[in-house]
Amino acid sequence: MSEVQIDASVATGTIRERFNWEWAMDPDNGTDFDTYYWWARDVRVDPMEIIADDGEGNTYSVPFETDGKDEVTFGEPFEVREEFVPIAASAGAVAQTLRVRKDQRVLASNLERPEKPAPKTAASSQPDNEEDTMDAKAIRESLGLAEDATDEEVIAKAAELKEAAGETPEEKPEGDEKPEETPEAETPDDVTARGVVVDKDALAELQAKADRGDKAYATQLSAERETIVEGALKVGKFPPSAAASYRKQLDKGGEIEASTRKFIEDLEPGTVPVTEIGAAAEADTAWKGRVMSSFPGHAPKAA
Repeated sequence: MSEVQIDASVATGTIRERFNWEWAMDPDNGTDFDTYYWWARDVRVDPMEIIADDGEGNTYSVPFETDGKDEVTFGEPFEVREEFVPIAASAGAVAQTLRVRKDQRVLASNLERPEKPAPKTAASSQPDNEEDTMDAKAIRESLGLAEDATDEEVIAKAAELKEAAGETPEEKPEGDEKPEETPEAETPDDVTARGVVVDKDALAELQAKADRGDKAYATQLSAERETIVEGALKVGKFPPSAAASYRKQLDKGGEIEASTRKFIEDLEPGTVPVTEIGAAAEADTAWKGRVMSSFPGHAPKAA
């Protein structure tokens, strides 16, 4: 059975998105289960619940609440099993089996399992990402580059300075041995695999420039992530309330960032209405009517 075509299909997609990519992958979601690889197999209402599959043959019921617009809150999951009622069973036996969910409707069933990257360090144990306020011009000046230098040139220069800063003079061993005499004048031909001697002040300057280069790269990467999120918001791929969650996933870097970038790229534009100033109230009323009409007790009134 494929996803049911209903008026609330957008709302169903929002619930799945919140469950698969936010609640399930959050190690601090307040449950005792390892929910990282869970996915929403069924979305049901009356009562509202997600039937989740863990990929190992187990299923769970996760109750949820929604304001009918965008916010979705998930409750404590508990393990469930499917029970099949014989066709020839008495009416009483069928009623007893389905008593709790007698009014429940299945909005979507047998939904596709999403591809999730391997989990890494929990978000709660990762250091906070400090934003750097240096502007692009100041960064290039600090690295001795022209104002119109490309991002690739900035990164290459930062790497060059960092590598140079890592070359330190060879330390002499302690003891009674007579230290090696240093030639009065050392020509380029005299420099060997021992390395080169760097003045203390020059080394400090190189290290400072390398640090500025790291900050420049971090600032550039942060701006790029922000551009991805802002661009998706402008074309209505997801609502503003989801922006912080996507930015958090991007800031984790590595495979999680790559997977999140791909997921955002594949989202359909226009999932969330984008209107101009002056039409926002009318669009919001229409949007609310379409979503609320899918929930019991909220059918639109006849004109």
